[in-house]
Amino acid sequence: MRLALILALLAVAAPARAQMLASGTWTGTVVDGRTSRPATAAIERCATGFSVDFTSGGRTVRTETAAYSRGRMTFELPGYRSSARTAARTLRCVTTIGRDGRMTGTCSGGRQPIRLVLAPPANGDLGCS
Repeated sequence: MRLALILALLAVAAPARAQMLASGTWTGTVVDGRTSRPATAAIERCATGFSVDFTSGGRTVRTETAAYSRGRMTFELPGYRSSARTAARTLRCVTTIGRDGRMTGTCSGGRQPIRLVLAPPANGDLGCS
């Protein structure tokens, strides 16, 4: 009986943890048209919400208005520039966390959507640093 109770508690706890978003630096790629570049998203989860420092092409954009719920993260990147030759624009990003733990999604705000694929930090925690 006790074993069944323990197994039931573990079964409930595993999906709950999977829905949490780890703080730390997520790494991957951003694909803008035909160009694929390395990208990072330093995500911090605090009592007041989430912040994201998104870096690609040597440029970093910060937002403190990211929202996360049920495996889906949304955020805006004001002043994003895909290259030195493009004008700054605000991107609206919608991502999901897959079963493999990777964050994938798209950002809109230009002529074509920008795709993101980011792997979670190896040593991420579930709170503020």
